[in-house]
Amino acid sequence: MQRLADLLIFVGPSGGGKSTLIAHLLQTWPQQFSFCTSHTTRKPRKDEVDGKHYHFVSKDAFKHMIHRGEFVEYNKVFSSCGSKDKANASGCGGIRNGGMLLAEDDADYYGTSKRELHGILAANKVAVLDTDITGAINIKKYCVNIDNDGNSHLTAPLRVQVVLVKLPSLDVLKERLRLRGSESEASLRRRLCASEKWMKWCTAHPEFFHCHLVNLSLDVCKSELRSFVGKNVLQNACKL
Repeated sequence: MQRLADLLIFVGPSGGGKSTLIAHLLQTWPQQFSFCTSHTTRKPRKDEVDGKHYHFVSKDAFKHMIHRGEFVEYNKVFSSCGSKDKANASGCGGIRNGGMLLAEDDADYYGTSKRELHGILAANKVAVLDTDITGAINIKKYCVNIDNDGNSHLTAPLRVQVVLVKLPSLDVLKERLRLRGSESEASLRRRLCASEKWMKWCTAHPEFFHCHLVNLSLDVCKSELRSFVGKNVLQNACKL
């Protein structure tokens, strides 16, 4: 079985089915793929397991990792003032939310660590990542120059495939989030607002993605994902 990609990045809204598709991928080819677990400073949610869903760390620990250059990419995520903004690791001259400069306590961090990613690649597996548009863009940039980062066992550019998982409309997303029961009305509005923005970006940049999955049916999406993997990620893979 020939490996045609080093990283497989999933991008899509919360509630769109990414986690289910990633779990299906890992169950179908456990020897070929490994999930790259992100770091975050937010509190664990119910049923989340440290080291599996996220590496939960303090803000001080996360900042030390930033200063030591341990992240491929990272985001600050704000949820106060009724909206949510993100700033990537390249910096943007000040982080603002709703026109107001936010206090540090209003931010949670999310990031992809180099150690986590490099460990998967060193094990000769395809790294599976779940991130947002900004994260995917920065990860792709990093993969172009990874051999300049002291990784003699890795050769740039690393091969990256990006999978877009989306729902047919915002109304469908809204209904799924309501049924999930994990969102307040305020957080639901924020998620829908953010989803509308990234959907516009995705529509304007279809070439960024190598696979487009519209989740009308999870079974159909799983089949389409297996077909894509068999042709573009693991050549000659058995498409179960």
